[in-house]
Amino acid sequence: MVTALKPGTAKIRVTVAGYPNIFAESTITVDALQAIKLQGKRQLKPEEADQSVTEAVYASGKRTAILDGLHYSSLNEHIATINEQGLVQAHQEGSTVISVTYREFASEYNLVVTNDEAPILTEITMDGPDSLEQGSKGSVVVQAVYSDGSKQELFEGVIFDTSDHSIAMISEAGELHALSAGTTKVSAVYNGLSTEYILIVTESRDLR
Repeated sequence: MVTALKPGTAKIRVTVAGYPNIFAESTITVDALQAIKLQGKRQLKPEEADQSVTEAVYASGKRTAILDGLHYSSLNEHIATINEQGLVQAHQEGSTVISVTYREFASEYNLVVTNDEAPILTEITMDGPDSLEQGSKGSVVVQAVYSDGSKQELFEGVIFDTSDHSIAMISEAGELHALSAGTTKVSAVYNGLSTEYILIVTESRDLR
């Protein structure tokens, strides 16, 4: 039996006792759960309902729906509530935060309940490289997401940062500079909304 201890790739070799030249090998990859993502409509009308979906996001980029072990909540239950199955029920006009926890992970989104048809800015998303080699550069793109599902790329007013400046830094224009091997968070803030993701900087091939 093989027991996974930490994320990564390992080569497993099975040999026959007394015959060291007879063996079989297999490579096993353990994918790490990095985050969860709660998805649902950002704008509802009073008395309207919506089924939210929570996905597990792995280090490889793979996403799968989570069906059990989720705990949902609404910051303002007068505006909207969410049941144990993730069904959101809007009650009256206003705004609230719909959130979910799974193990040590959490995710949330802003929900606006209104009779107004005009789309409202509800979140921002960021796309960028998941990994960079030490000494290389990359760029990120931030988009505004509106309650009607439309998106618009943001070119001004975004504040970028990284959690460890010794591993990577990011310019005001969203250009990443990989400095040393390790893992850091890349974050963006716009109009009170924020988003982040994990960047892995690998050792330069020249140093291996």
